[in-house]
Amino acid sequence: MNTALKLTPQSSLYSYDRTNKLPIGFDSIFEPLLYHQKSEKKNAFFYIKADEAIFPYADKKTNTIKLAKQTRHNVNDLNTALLQYKGMSGITATANRFNGRSRKGEDLICSIMFYCDADIYKIESKKNLTKEEVIAEILDHCEANTIPYPNIINYSGGGYYLKWLFLTECTKYQLSGTAYMRVEEAIIRLFADFGADNGAKDITRILRLPGTLNPKVDRTDRLCETIFYNDVRYTMDELRYAFDKFQEPEKIKIPKPKKQTLEIVAPKPKLEGVYKKRDPSQRPAITKSNLQLAKDRYDDLKMLIKLRSGNVQHSRMLFLFWLLNFKALCGATNFVDFEQDALKIASSLNFDISEWSLDDLCTLGRKVVRHNRGYSTIKKQNGEHFKFSNLYTPKNETLINTFAITGDEQAHLKTIISPDEKQRRRAQKRLDMGMKPQSGEATSQPWIALGISRRTYYSRKKAGGV
Repeated sequence: MNTALKLTPQSSLYSYDRTNKLPIGFDSIFEPLLYHQKSEKKNAFFYIKADEAIFPYADKKTNTIKLAKQTRHNVNDLNTALLQYKGMSGITATANRFNGRSRKGEDLICSIMFYCDADIYKIESKKNLTKEEVIAEILDHCEANTIPYPNIINYSGGGYYLKWLFLTECTKYQLSGTAYMRVEEAIIRLFADFGADNGAKDITRILRLPGTLNPKVDRTDRLCETIFYNDVRYTMDELRYAFDKFQEPEKIKIPKPKKQTLEIVAPKPKLEGVYKKRDPSQRPAITKSNLQLAKDRYDDLKMLIKLRSGNVQHSRMLFLFWLLNFKALCGATNFVDFEQDALKIASSLNFDISEWSLDDLCTLGRKVVRHNRGYSTIKKQNGEHFKFSNLYTPKNETLINTFAITGDEQAHLKTIISPDEKQRRRAQKRLDMGMKPQSGEATSQPWIALGISRRTYYSRKKAGGV
């Protein structure tokens, strides 16, 4: 829990008026005006990004006019600037406000909202709900968990965006990027049943602009629009307090004992042929990259596509990226065949070349070149040095969150599994070998049900108190 927030919980702390305050005939293209108010600062900017390069700019090096995918507008000019994007396809915009130098966290002026990207079409029980039913479900969920209603609910053309607007804007010194992300992680955990996107939690996030079309969905209802507005706002601290109880507790870092200074003694004679096996508990924390692991992960992603009956339209770029990465890691492709293999994988995903560009894979391409040339990254772990590939070697947890892999899907995969699935397979293997199921206290953990610590439980048990 966040001890910095000293607010007293009350049953009537939040307003639960379900009246939709959206003005009659409201044009969704002007949705940013609900939170990007005119500013006295001249360098307060709002970024727009398109799927294709459509914004002209002057290249000073070549003295020519080129096209970019991103542009910016001063918040004081939004009344006129927004109209030019009405009805366009593939337009996204920043949720927070920047100084105009770039869209990086260091150039953030202020944050003005918390948000949630709910991919509700991924949830079987909710994907066929109407917009009105989704609004009702979201509001019910907020009341049940004693959190404020979102101020804005947008239909993104496929999923839904929830936005909690701050009563007053907050600078990055009042709310850092790390603190912002912790609140977003709590929101994602809270709205997991609504398909909350694990990857949408950073302070520089861009969201689809209302009044534009979503090009990524194969349906007639592709218009991104504002469908609910609630004008009751709360301060950033009040919202943090509301979501604080859904955060994971921070891990306590135990300080390492300082090494004692040893006296200098005469060196012992070197023993030849003596090899010391590394303690398994001192294995490097970073995932090692090897051919078999990369091959198994590649096969797992192909199996995941098969398990989803090829219905991966909303995550095709992720599959393309990681399939290429693992294919290069296990040596099945190189920088010569990289482009051709990318086109083949994209074709198998029904990913037309007009919907993506090889420029989106330029960073991965450079890493493949370095990998093929034999470059390695040297990292130090527990006093020892290890070589790692320049390619990406993520943890299983990262891949599970990225692709939202369920427990049922993990049962069909080789290596991309959670610790729970790993433990389940280990227990099943013991049963298959004729061993008895483990049912000791270390497995059942009775102290959790009693609400006490493990140490207290065994102390009481030893004294006969349990």
